Amino acid sequence: MQQGLAIFLQAYRSYLRTGFISDSAHQRLISLYCSTNGRLYDAIRELLGIISIKHQSHDCEHSSLLAQLDAYGYTPGLPVFTSDECEHILERTSSLAGKALMPDGTYLDGQRSSLASLSERPVLFNISLAELMQVKSIASLLSRSSIFTEAINSIYPYRMSIVSGRLCFSYPGNSEQKAEAAQSWHFDLDGIGFVKQFIYLNHVDQRNGAHCYIPATHKSGAKSDQLITHGYSRIADQDMSCHQPGSPIQISGSAGTSFLGSTLCWHKGGDVISGYRAMIIIEYSVSRFQLDVRSSISSRLKSKLTGLFAGNG
Repeated sequence: MQQGLAIFLQAYRSYLRTGFISDSAHQRLISLYCSTNGRLYDAIRELLGIISIKHQSHDCEHSSLLAQLDAYGYTPGLPVFTSDECEHILERTSSLAGKALMPDGTYLDGQRSSLASLSERPVLFNISLAELMQVKSIASLLSRSSIFTEAINSIYPYRMSIVSGRLCFSYPGNSEQKAEAAQSWHFDLDGIGFVKQFIYLNHVDQRNGAHCYIPATHKSGAKSDQLITHGYSRIADQDMSCHQPGSPIQISGSAGTSFLGSTLCWHKGGDVISGYRAMIIIEYSVSRFQLDVRSSISSRLKSKLTGLFAGNG
């Protein structure tokens, strides 16, 4: 544990100095998280004072959300937008630039409105949060205070900021694209204190990709030791059901439903059997540490040399 803590602090000091960590350091941190089943990160958060406040609030609804987030890793779904507001967002984003994942694994840049002319429908279409915020009416809706905003600001004694986000459209796809479309079990290790907000923009249930998670698996020691050795590899449903205690929870909801999740939990998007799922994902964190990752100098040099020799072939 002491050696792991030294490795973490070295990477953290490097991040504070340069604003990023190397890909090799990032991979070491993932390995350390997995080898200790999260216990090292508990020790690190305690050392840095990033301890969950654990529902210390005078507001009953606010306190309940924090208690459920702490205990299970997720909150229940609550309405934050009306159906008309969701329709407005969907309409205004039809002409925004995004990136489509096609069934053959290739990516295309374009607008959602132009996808209808393609011979094949994409498996996934993402629009960045930065692109969304260019539309004033959408920016106003996303900036509106809600019970979730208050909860997010009370999770840790440190200020939480938005560090990433996107609007994700998921469509029926083939099994080969499940991992890329986040439809296989996995967990996120995006830093030392983070939470994500999910907002459905259309009705979502088991037919069109309801978000799924296994409760309380964000806690240290809760993940199956056999499964966590796979690191960031995607886990098949059969392996998860065989080796991980706990039953998956599926979050269904009408347009405008929102929930918070610690995606340190085992989680995935459900298979889209029919229709589509439109979901905004906004990530809040105390730091961009472990998000701003760059290849090391040796990796970049190796890549350049590989390209040079390939060109001479």
